[in-house]
Amino acid sequence: MFEVKTPRSIFKIVRDCIENPKEIFKQREVVFEESKVIGSINTNGVNFKDAVNLTNGDIIKQINRREFDLVIEKYRNVFRDNSSIENLYKLSNGMEIKDRSISIKIDNKRHSKQNIIEILTSLFNIQKNWNSQIKDKTNTKIIDFLNKYIIINDGDKSLHINDFTRLFEKLT
Repeated sequence: MFEVKTPRSIFKIVRDCIENPKEIFKQREVVFEESKVIGSINTNGVNFKDAVNLTNGDIIKQINRREFDLVIEKYRNVFRDNSSIENLYKLSNGMEIKDRSISIKIDNKRHSKQNIIEILTSLFNIQKNWNSQIKDKTNTKIIDFLNKYIIINDGDKSLHINDFTRLFEKLT
């Protein structure tokens, strides 16, 4: 008896069995290979495999206003203006904002950059996605996502993978 879920019609399966019975019992393995085609589905430098594994929706965490204000309250002086804080709130809730519309100021002290990273990890699902199966591509995607919207010291600094890696090593 055959299940209804077969990928081919039952008549084709029976016909194949009659014509070549040995072929039916051969084990078949499905092998997934990475495509060598450069022009495969590609948006904003992210290929389809990355997009399935980590979309902006995976990075974004829905956070209510009260939680957001508690996170920001401690680090309010890091932001250049109130519109940057509002834009960060919108971004952390999946609303579209202009590129580089969150302006942050930091000095060269280590704790200053760590404050920004702590803010971002509380507002986005960065830590959850950081150790995915395709870690290097995923982490680059997260950094690119953040650097697209956040400008630090008028653009003379940017976030790097090492900044987050150091923080997550401390947390574990």
